[in-house]
Amino acid sequence: AEVSLPAHGGYDATIEGGVGLVKLSLPAEVEAEVRVSGGIGSMRAGPRFERRGDAYVTPGYRGGPTDVRVRVNGGVGLVSID
Repeated sequence: AEVSLPAHGGYDATIEGGVGLVKLSLPAEVEAEVRVSGGIGSMRAGPRFERRGDAYVTPGYRGGPTDVRVRVNGGVGLVSID
């Protein structure tokens, strides 16, 4: 499944994965935190994301009202964040 999120911030999103690929695309102007849970087979985060504990975040993410928070509840397969 491919998921492209909106270019405006200030929302929470939950993506339910399954078997296969979940490709998550975030616009460059959005600051985000992505948390992945479940039986993930593999995780790939693009260069603008850094790992902080169990989350992948963009450099400007502060958890404020215009930022985006994403939870991916995975199954078996690959989760890709760009």
